[in-house]
Amino acid sequence: KHKIHRLPVVDIDTGNPLYILTHKRILKFIKVCMDNVAKIEAVDKQNQNQNEDHKSSSSKLDISWDSYPLLKKTLKESKIGTYTTSKSKVLQIFEDQKIIEALNLFADFRISALPVIDRQTNRLTDVYSKFDVINLAAERSYHQLDVSIKQALSYRKRHGRGDRPLITCVLESTLSEICEKVVKAEVHRIIVVDSYANARVIGIVSLSDLLCAMVMNKNKL
Repeated sequence: KHKIHRLPVVDIDTGNPLYILTHKRILKFIKVCMDNVAKIEAVDKQNQNQNEDHKSSSSKLDISWDSYPLLKKTLKESKIGTYTTSKSKVLQIFEDQKIIEALNLFADFRISALPVIDRQTNRLTDVYSKFDVINLAAERSYHQLDVSIKQALSYRKRHGRGDRPLITCVLESTLSEICEKVVKAEVHRIIVVDSYANARVIGIVSLSDLLCAMVMNKNKL
């Protein structure tokens, strides 16, 4: 409703913040709960002594991850996410562009991440996010905003961290598969490519898009 990504949970008596509820935690909670329901269903089916009433009530609880109708839909069928069309555009940035250009895009368009593209091949190579900007402060290099995105992303390697896995999907991916990838990789978005072989960016699906589809869908969780 308010298009916020984080919600502080406060103590009702003192008003002190206790922790932050995020899209990522909510989606992971939904996934864990639905997986648990699936396990319960499996145990019930193996139980030879269950009565008919129990079977009836058990079937009503069939909201397991693999059984939920919305999650069986492909990305193309569900039509969620942001795509490059005649009316909209997925913002991207080339590896050789400067950090300052990325910062301007973050500020001007209120986005939190940019797909990073190889200028020669047009292939997706990485994602530059607002979180990466924090690295500028950590390195005390926030005055070096004319370095390239590729150089900026090398910060991870210089500090002993390997490359982050590049999480992508295609229009034929189901929402279940996409949610699985997002939950396991603990990312805030997944890049939609034309094919895994070509890796040309055509869209982005965010945690907000996934949760909105679940909440607003007529077959709610």
